[in-house]
Formats: sequence, C-alpha cells, structure tokens
Amino acid sequence: MFRVAERGSAEYVEVTTGADGTVLLENMEETWYQVTEIRSPSGYLLDSTVHDIELIAGETAKLVANNSKTPTLVIEKIDGKTGLALSGAVFRVAPRDGGEYTEVITGTDGAAVVNGLTDEWYTVTEVRSPTGYVLDETPQTVQLVPGKTTTITINNNKKPSLTIKKIDEQTGEGIPGVVLRVTKSGAMEYQDVTTGADGTAVIKDMEPGWVTVVEQKAKDGYILDQTPHHIQLNPGEDAQIIIKNKHKPSLKIIKLDSVTKQPLQYVTFEIAYKNSKTIGEFTTDENGEIYLENVDPGLLVITETKARDGYIIADKEKEALVEWGKLTTVEFLNTPKNPLLIKKIDAKTGEPLPGAVFTVTKANGEYVGEYVTGRNGFITVTGLEPGFFVAKEIKSPDGYILNDVPKTVELKLDQPAEVTFENKPLNGIQIHKIDAQTREPLEGVKFVVREKGGRTIGEYITNANGLIDVPDLKPGWYQSAATRYCK
Repeated sequence: MFRVAERGSAEYVEVTTGADGTVLLENMEETWYQVTEIRSPSGYLLDSTVHDIELIAGETAKLVANNSKTPTLVIEKIDGKTGLALSGAVFRVAPRDGGEYTEVITGTDGAAVVNGLTDEWYTVTEVRSPTGYVLDETPQTVQLVPGKTTTITINNNKKPSLTIKKIDEQTGEGIPGVVLRVTKSGAMEYQDVTTGADGTAVIKDMEPGWVTVVEQKAKDGYILDQTPHHIQLNPGEDAQIIIKNKHKPSLKIIKLDSVTKQPLQYVTFEIAYKNSKTIGEFTTDENGEIYLENVDPGLLVITETKARDGYIIADKEKEALVEWGKLTTVEFLNTPKNPLLIKKIDAKTGEPLPGAVFTVTKANGEYVGEYVTGRNGFITVTGLEPGFFVAKEIKSPDGYILNDVPKTVELKLDQPAEVTFENKPLNGIQIHKIDAQTREPLEGVKFVVREKGGRTIGEYITNANGLIDVPDLKPGWYQSAATRYCK
C-alpha cells in the first residue's frame, strides 16, 4: 500500500497494488508528487523511502519501488559433545535495542525457524533447556540480512550424573545399604541416597557446581564416617567419588566339614587374649559361624573345646590378630570319622541341591537316622561301623521330582563312602487365552487343570496377558478347561 500526495500538500490518497504488483492512478494534476510505502506485502520488509516524481501532461510516469524479503532466523540446538540435535529447547528472540519478543521451541530436528523479523540485530536467549541438559542463559547476538537466512547454532551440555561408591577399606568390595546425604554448596536442600547391592548410588541430572557428600548411616558392622567429601560437578561430565568404610574391629570364626566344606553348627570355641583375659565361650550357628563385633584389638587365641559328634578336631588352636577397622576371619576344619556322604545334585546342571530329606538304614533294615542336605548338597553321616547301608530320598527339594529309588553303599574302615542322587526339575504348563478374531489376550478367564485320571490340580485365572502358569508338575498327561469368564 502506498500513500500519494502532492508535494507540500497535506492531502493524500492511498492505493494498493494488484495481483501483478502494479497500481495505475489516472486524471492526475500536472505537478510534483511524493509516494511513500506504508504497508509492505506479506513476507517483505517495508521500504519507507519517500519517492519524488513529476507528472507531465500527455505522458505516463512510472515509479518502481523495490522490496526485500524479510530475513529468516534458524536456531539450531545440539549436544555439545555428540553434536546430536536436541528438541524441546525454548528460545526468546528479541530486538537488540529492546521491544517485543517471540518465543520458539526446537523440534525433533533440533531447529526452530523464526520468520517475519524486521530489525537488523536480534538477541537470542535460551529460557528452557532440553530435558537432562544444563540451561545456557548466555545471550547470543545475531545480525540479520534482508532476503537471507541466518543460522545460529547453540550447544547444550548434559547435566552431570554423580556416582557414589562405598567400599570396604580392607577388601575393596562394595558395601550395600549405606545412606549418604548429598548437598549442593551453599544450599539448604539435600538428597539422601542408599547404596545398592554393588555398593553404588547414582544421582542423575544434577546441576553443575560443588556438592558435599556425608555419610548418614553405615551398614551394620562398619564405623560411621561423617567426614564431608567435596566434589565439583561440571556440565557434560559425569563424576564419581569413592568413599571407604572401616570395619568395626571384628572377629569371624568359620567352621567347616573338611570333606564337603559344609558349615558345622554347635561347635564350641573359647576365645581369649594371648597371655591375658578370656573373652568367653561361643558356639557356631546354623551357618557354621561365630561373629563378634567391637572386639578390642589384640592377639587372640581361639581354641576349639568341643567338636561335633562323629568329627575329629583338625586344628585345635589358632591365633588371630584383631586390628582396628578390620574384620579378622579364621577358618577351622573338622574331619568326619569314617563318614557316609550323600550328595544331591540337579540332573541337568549338576548344581548341588539343599533341602532334600533322606533316611539311612543298615542292610538288615535297622534304622540309622533321617538327614537333610545342606547348602552344598551334602549329608555327612558319622560314627558308623563298617558295613552296607541303604540311603533313600523321602522328600525332594522344592521344584524337583522325588527320586525314591534306594541306593546301597559299602562303608569301609577309615575310608569315606559317597553316594550321589540326581533330581530332575518338575515341569509346568502354560495356558494362553486369546480372542479368536482379534488375537488379543483375554484377562480374567478361569480354568481348571486336572490330571488325565481326573484328580484336580487347581483353578487358575488368566492375567492381563491372557496367561496362566502352572508350575511344578510331574511328567504325564493333563487336561485344562475354561469354566468361567470372570469379567
């Protein structure tokens, strides 16, 4: 749109160019005129130049006014290390000398395009960073050229992660269950974290700066270390801090069968300082262990005073040095007298199976006893005279088929006898219920499962995936039937 006025006159007329970009004014007076653009076409910059033109009678005057396209600004957001495009960054674009601003957000390609800008200089400022990245609030100044596209690339660094690893000072192994408090320097807010099974705790998407880590709760058997540990977190860099814990001065005695390496319960030890006071008498627990915490450091004499029936004391006495901040472990072995060893293993993997129950009888049927396999899959029967014995499984470990075929073994004088039993894992049935047309799983359908002979195993209901798992079944034929749709 143009404003046309006689030179020096306050009167004017406004005209608009047509589809061909021209406008014709007819029956004009012979004089000088001034032509000024007051509104530019969409996507073009306004040309505010005042054009003077003289009209002469009998002639048609022609005025050409040029417009430049508005510039385009492209803002690219990328990862400072990988160069990958980042979506979700919000930028504020404003004229350098002030004025109204617009906010744009980067798309999946990491770019935001700004059209319709009219000024030459602009300031671009990030007001919201992509998730997991550090906000870069530094204003970026950019000059735009009419009719051209200007691209500005701005890097973002990832927020750092902090890995805290808590380890045993003596063994270097990770310590689980330690509670640590992480506080940003100068802040009142904090975050408490607990180390996992491997002794580590990880905090992601932290703000850069200095943080302080202080232990709040130690694992049982360890000394609480409340020393503040300071670490600096930098943008785009993950940090790790390793903090050691000292054991309370402790003593652990482990009592094992010398043949099977299974723990021996009910073995009594006397513990005393060498050439000094006696601490006391203690008996091993079901794990074959005695554990004493907060023992005063010094040289201890550990004496086995009573062995298990049917066992010979191999090492009656041992010395052990208890030191500050350390766990001292001492192992004692007992040798079984003329033992009958029953070994229980998985038929497929060969792994030892605890929890199997056996009876042992003499060849003439005389009852010897009932025994349960330990964590190493062994039973040790001691105190037997040489002869023939029969071992029979009467209860299998959970999830296994009973192997009740008895085995006869000969026990000779001063020679251990060993017999091995294998167990096969129980099988299972999986039922999958789906819609016949859509093939979608059906939840809430009740099934009854029976042995082929008619004995009912149980009733089951399909889950959200349309599945029922019936474990621990003996080999054989089974029947299943849907009885009710529960939903």
